[in-house]
Amino acid sequence: MNMKHLTIITVTALSLFGCSAEEPATHAQVTPDQPSMPKFSCEFGTSSDGHIVDVTGSDHRLYSKPDVSSSQIINQKATSILGTTQYHTIDSSTRVQIQCEDGNWVKVQLQEPEWLRHVIGWVERTALLATSQSVAVRTYTEADIYWDNGTEPYKVAIVNAINRIHQENPKCTGSLDPGTVALSPSKSKPGNPVFFVTCGRGSNVSNVFFQL
Repeated sequence: MNMKHLTIITVTALSLFGCSAEEPATHAQVTPDQPSMPKFSCEFGTSSDGHIVDVTGSDHRLYSKPDVSSSQIINQKATSILGTTQYHTIDSSTRVQIQCEDGNWVKVQLQEPEWLRHVIGWVERTALLATSQSVAVRTYTEADIYWDNGTEPYKVAIVNAINRIHQENPKCTGSLDPGTVALSPSKSKPGNPVFFVTCGRGSNVSNVFFQL
């Protein structure tokens, strides 16, 4: 009885000793951190983190390289319709994703409007708002609006109005086009101007009228 008991203990001890010798614990090994792969493949410059930002101003053309002497990105659809070469531009109605950075230039891909997400090109960084300024509901400034004789006398009031519309009208949040602000000739009366701005996406686009 005692011999059997001793035999079992001996075998068990040898078995445990064998496991310890042949299979060292892997969790005790320390490996250096592996560098993360770049998020985007960049022919020029370095990969960015993919921030989505707003555009300021209007008519910023996109280039194939970070150089104004390089070829511009052609709008193939507009070119085929109009019969003359048309180029893709970005303005305050668009949002872009920063993919690559090279000095004062950034490579961007359009995010809004959604139907232009295939468009990618280089643009000078000054065309974009700082990352910290690009929030869920952006604030428009005078630089985002095209002013004419009908709107210029009311700059401050119009800027305040479209920012309220952008924040309070669900249809206009994220889809207001400040470049469309204009005086309504049909609804305005002497001493009581009425303005409109275009909101919406795709086929769901309409004018929102407002008074100051």
